Amino acid sequence: MSRGIADLIALVIIIGTLSACSHSKPPIVEDAVRQVPYELQVLKELNDGRNIYVAGQVVAHAQLDLEHALIRLSSWEGMQQVAETFFPLKSSSVQQQLDSARSKSMSKQYLFSLAVPAKNSSDYQLELLWGSEASTYLRKLGEPNQQSLLEVRNVQIQPCMAPDCLPLSISAELVNGGAERITSVKLGVGFSFLDNPPKLDSNGFLSENEEIVEIPALSL
Repeated sequence: MSRGIADLIALVIIIGTLSACSHSKPPIVEDAVRQVPYELQVLKELNDGRNIYVAGQVVAHAQLDLEHALIRLSSWEGMQQVAETFFPLKSSSVQQQLDSARSKSMSKQYLFSLAVPAKNSSDYQLELLWGSEASTYLRKLGEPNQQSLLEVRNVQIQPCMAPDCLPLSISAELVNGGAERITSVKLGVGFSFLDNPPKLDSNGFLSENEEIVEIPALSL
């Protein structure tokens, strides 16, 4: 069973979220047409009782127009949708190219990560949308106040050897994808230990293991 699958424009995964701080069984990908040239794979997922975190990849065995493709994560209680969030694939990085038995060309992997509130939800739905189906959502995301256009890219964590800093140094690039200039930013910075779910405290908002870092006087 799958919700809203259209021929050749969507792949859908529906997975129960299980109990807090637990991992589900490997997902089953349901597609409307056999030999669909794209694979939607969940690499890691976590429900900490507050939010559902999903990290995965899209494996494209054929050319995929990233300007008209996105990942949609929604939480559900029965047949009722509770919340949703989106990840435009143009924001993704290409992990690597793989030999594909299904195609003479090289396949590409596009990484993504999303989080959606877990409250009042019993399962979640993960979708890869492209073409006309994706364009409907992308137009909404492009409207003012629909979603922040500020992106954090190329996050790197390195040892900091200076005597006046913490053992770790975190660097990243801030990219303004909108038309309006950004003059200041507030970032929530923290660590989540995904290999040890019971100790995970981050909930997508400000939590005990997270702090706000203000960056003033910007011109992005």
